[in-house]
Amino acid sequence: MLKLFLILWLSFSGVVLAKEYTNTSFYVAYDSADSTQFALVLPSVNKVYTHKAGQIAATDLKQIDTQFVSSPTYNNGELCFSALIAGASGDNGASVMANKCYTVNFFYTQKEEVPNVGTAFILTYRVTNKVYEGIAGDAASFKVVRDGNTTYNAESISNEDYSDFSFDVSQAKVIINVVTNDVNTIHITNDVQIESLGKATSINKTIKIDTATAKNLYILFTNDNPSSSETVQITHNAKISPAFKIASTQKTIASKKSYILPTPNHIQNFTQNIQSRLIENNISISRQFKSLSIEPSYDIAGLTTQRFYLDISSSGPFTDATARKVVSNVSTAMGSKTLNIWVSDDSFFGSGCSKAKCVTQEMVDALADIFLKAGADNDIYDWDTNIFGEEWGAAASSKYSNLIGANNEITILLTDIENDDSTNGGVLGYFYAKDNYSKESISGSNERIMFYIDAVLFANSENTTWSIDDYWPKEMISTLAHEFQHMIHFYEKNTLLSENMTDTWMNEMLSETTEEVVATKIHHTGPRGVAYTDGSAGISGNTDGRYPLFNSTNTLSLTSWGNNLQDYSKVNAFGAFLTRNYGGVKVLHDIMYNTFSDEQAVMDAVHKTVQGEGKLFGDLVREWGVAVLLSTQDNLMDMPTYNTGDFTPNTYGNSTYDLGSINFFNYNPMPTIYTTAGTVQPQANYYYKIGDNISADVDINITLPASVEATLIAR
Repeated sequence: MLKLFLILWLSFSGVVLAKEYTNTSFYVAYDSADSTQFALVLPSVNKVYTHKAGQIAATDLKQIDTQFVSSPTYNNGELCFSALIAGASGDNGASVMANKCYTVNFFYTQKEEVPNVGTAFILTYRVTNKVYEGIAGDAASFKVVRDGNTTYNAESISNEDYSDFSFDVSQAKVIINVVTNDVNTIHITNDVQIESLGKATSINKTIKIDTATAKNLYILFTNDNPSSSETVQITHNAKISPAFKIASTQKTIASKKSYILPTPNHIQNFTQNIQSRLIENNISISRQFKSLSIEPSYDIAGLTTQRFYLDISSSGPFTDATARKVVSNVSTAMGSKTLNIWVSDDSFFGSGCSKAKCVTQEMVDALADIFLKAGADNDIYDWDTNIFGEEWGAAASSKYSNLIGANNEITILLTDIENDDSTNGGVLGYFYAKDNYSKESISGSNERIMFYIDAVLFANSENTTWSIDDYWPKEMISTLAHEFQHMIHFYEKNTLLSENMTDTWMNEMLSETTEEVVATKIHHTGPRGVAYTDGSAGISGNTDGRYPLFNSTNTLSLTSWGNNLQDYSKVNAFGAFLTRNYGGVKVLHDIMYNTFSDEQAVMDAVHKTVQGEGKLFGDLVREWGVAVLLSTQDNLMDMPTYNTGDFTPNTYGNSTYDLGSINFFNYNPMPTIYTTAGTVQPQANYYYKIGDNISADVDINITLPASVEATLIAR
């Protein structure tokens, strides 16, 4: 019989009701050789059943309690099974569990009856600190009602308030403290608190600050509609800070010396329409991996010359260049590789150089050394391929007849991109997939797996002597890591895995985040704009890196792409959120390695993590916004975070990547936070401030469209 103990006491805010639910059953994965096998132990009726994960119909449950000498015993999170009785068959897992103890991570607690619906149950999952509520026998009805310290009361089928929820492991009971006759009041009782206000059309709440210190209060509006902007309305009685003035920050951004332009539109347009150019092979399976290699380039430094075509037509722009460095047969995890570095003749030091800055052999040698050299885990090639895989292989021309074969070579062409002779900005570099095609298919193909890097900027130095650690050379090295992801992505995902081209925002997110995770390895400030030796979130007033621009445009739609610098900033910020909250760089690998080309690729990767179970894309966008607002905090537990106060080492494959802390409020400008209602773009956040240093009650009235969720953040 359900035991429900009610304990009442008076509180300054009303009567507090402590509800205790003690009829708890236990789930354990009992077979180490097969993690899909579960045992369900019901102490209230002394029954034990086994079943396979996902198969929970009555006919799927196998009763095995009669095979044991005694009922299982529970002690503070551990469940122990007795020996089998003489003559027991040991079937259905009984022999596996006999005389063994298991740590219980799933607790299944009976709640009260919901009229005309059924009996409600609470599922507490200790591993992820998540709490679900649903109706017995209806797996689809179970929804997350609490995730860490974030509550989702709108998902409660019994209309429960999970703001003050706890699970007593020692007694296997649920305790929920609620304030009666106070359903429209939110009590702020923690130093940092997140409360989902849900998606109701009209939300009317009173916020009470029950802590000794005043709080800054924010409302985050998240629109999960993929195509339509939505307008929200809010009124409240709190004093607010002056509205953020976007115009006042533009001078700060424009005055930076980093005048960096995005990848040219014609190259991105080519990438997005690649699928229409691919010609599938009709060769048999038995012939797939025969005669698919191409001859080595036989480049000889200082001697071999070639005309490189810069666009898709051989009658278009070109540059004549000479091989300046060949690093041959370097052993890597992907096999033996060769790097060829070419420099346009008009950009190489000497009488033929007509540019403001000329590339020298010293510069070429330094570039080769950071991209590919002997040894393990010591260059961009190793760090990128460790996450994403190989840049090209025989499988490409096996699948599509108009793609070139593989010869295990990579070419870097240093040339004056767009012929602008600029020493202070422009397009830094790019990967152009046209070169992966045969000349018969695209006449402007150079039939090489190659990058283009701006020669003038790479040769630029602010000092008397050039160094690879100077500002522009270091930016070019970071760009190489970025573009290398694009190169690998074209092969591994767009050629081999997916029938559709990856959404640009997601492809760029992977490249942007690659720059961030290798920043410490290449000794670069990276997108954080913080010294590579400093794992903290840096100091206030920082105008470096990607995040000042993100802060001034943080309400942009995540999944829309305009090929502007702010688009790169927003996807960089989102990628940094994913790596810090969903498994490190592995999430980047997993986004690439599925067949999806849109946000479903992100969800497929996130669902592979313990933290991502059951999440929707709108949940991620919302958590991202929460993490931005809470980035001032470096000691959060079970909350979306950017900031731990130091580096967070993340080992994946053969390398460890140091993820530095980020506090968006340390940048100039700080995050855009509005004090008037406004429009939330598709799959985006809108940041709203109720006020600072609030200790008095706040009455809020919110009107929402159906696709927008409101979240209260107190800090």
